[in-house]
Amino acid sequence: HDYRAHVSVATGVGAMQTLLIVALMFERRRRQIAEQEAQRHLDNAAHLDRRATLGELSAALAHELSQPLGAIMHNAEAAEMAIDSGQPALLELREILADIRHEDSRAGQIISRMRALLRKHELDIESLDVNALTRETIALVVPAAAEKGVDVDMDLTSNLAPILGDRVHLQQVLLNVLLNGMDAMATLPQATRRLLVRTDHGDHCVEVSVKDVGCGIAPDAARRIFGPFFTTKAQGLGVGLSIARSIIQAHGGRIYAENNRDRGATIRFSIPFNREARPAA
Repeated sequence: HDYRAHVSVATGVGAMQTLLIVALMFERRRRQIAEQEAQRHLDNAAHLDRRATLGELSAALAHELSQPLGAIMHNAEAAEMAIDSGQPALLELREILADIRHEDSRAGQIISRMRALLRKHELDIESLDVNALTRETIALVVPAAAEKGVDVDMDLTSNLAPILGDRVHLQQVLLNVLLNGMDAMATLPQATRRLLVRTDHGDHCVEVSVKDVGCGIAPDAARRIFGPFFTTKAQGLGVGLSIARSIIQAHGGRIYAENNRDRGATIRFSIPFNREARPAA
C-alpha cells in the first residue's frame, strides 16, 4: 500500500510539473505575441505620424529641393552657351560639370532623407552615433525653421558613446520635439526665436535636449504633455509626443519636459548607450 501511495503521489507531482511547464510556455508565447502586436501598432502609428510630420515640412523641403535643381538647370544652360560659342573652354566646362555633380548629390541627399522617413518599416536596431543622427535631423528642419524665422543652434558633446536604436524612429522623436519648439515661439518677435539642441553624457546613457524660448508649459499641461490626444495647437492631433514617448520607452530610455528658469521649456530624452561599442567623435 505504501508503495502504491508513493507512486500515486509521484505521478501526481509529475503531472502538476508538466502542467506548470505547459502553462509557463503558453504564457511566454502569449507575451511574445502581445509584444509583437504592440510593436506593430507602434510601427503603424509612427509611420502615420512621420507622414503627417513630413506633410508639415513639405513646403519648406520642396523649396530646399528647388535650389539644387535650379542650380543644375542654370549650369546646364551655361554649358550649352559655352558649346554654342564654337570654342568652349574645357576648364570652364569641367567646373560647370563639377557644380552639376555637386548639386545633384545635394538633391539626392534631400530626397533620400525624405524617403527614409516616409518608408514604413519595422524596428531596426543598430549602433548609432547620436551626434550624426542629430545633424541629419536638423538638416531636415532647417528650411522650415528659416520660413518660421527660427535660429537652430547646436551644442554637441564630442566622444559620445554610441547607442543602440532605430535611426528613423529616433529621428522622428527629434523632429517632433523640434517642430513643437518652433511652434511654441510663433508669437515671439522673429529676432528672438531660437532653438538650442544639445547632446551630452548621461548616467549610462546619451541625452538629447531641445530648448526653446517660448511661453513654457502650463502647470495643468505638464503631466499630460506626453499623453495621447493632448495638444495646445488649434489644428493639432495630439499624437506626436505620445508616439515619441512610446518610441523612447521601446528603446529603454525616458523623455520628459520642464520649464526653463528664465523662459521657455526644454524637452529631454535619453537612450542607453551601446556598452560594446567605442565612443564616437
